[in-house]
Amino acid sequence: MKNPVIGGMVAHGIFFVILLATTVSGLQSLGSDTPSWFPALFFGAPAVTVVGIISGAVLYANLNGKARLNALRAARPGSTIVRGNWSSGILAPFLKPGPLLRHTNYRGFPVDATADSTGITLWRGGHKIVDLGLLPWDRIHSVSVESVKAVIGKRVSPILVIEVDPGIGQYQSRIELIPTNETADAGVAKLLARRIP
Repeated sequence: MKNPVIGGMVAHGIFFVILLATTVSGLQSLGSDTPSWFPALFFGAPAVTVVGIISGAVLYANLNGKARLNALRAARPGSTIVRGNWSSGILAPFLKPGPLLRHTNYRGFPVDATADSTGITLWRGGHKIVDLGLLPWDRIHSVSVESVKAVIGKRVSPILVIEVDPGIGQYQSRIELIPTNETADAGVAKLLARRIP
């Protein structure tokens, strides 16, 4: 299979069907002396556990996102903030290997941009924000919108692209991000609005 994500989804689906068939077969083999509440408990407990785990994960992500936004506002008061993500599945690496990538997920991580009169600063998200460094306006060639092929299907996703001079800190000369709270066009417009002509 060309796409490993689709392959993984198919494998998980096949495993789930086999597990479900085995469970149903096992329940049918139980004798008539089995209490009537046992199947409900057998299927209900895992369902409640899964719902609890998903709810906890959503709550954690929401609180973590709010904490990160508050930290950005405190670090760069008055700056424009564009929230985003970087994903190794569809985007090129924008940082050189080194300490700024320590404790990150190789598949992707949140990356937020703050803009003010001095330039654009990128921040790596997670449990706490990490300042990845300033991109001064005089070293930024362009901030634009491009499209990239999505991981699944034939869909294309708009991305925010920042092209800079080589040799700025740990940055590559091309930075690609997926905006999360707004369209790529809106993110580009917000960043460029802070550039002083």
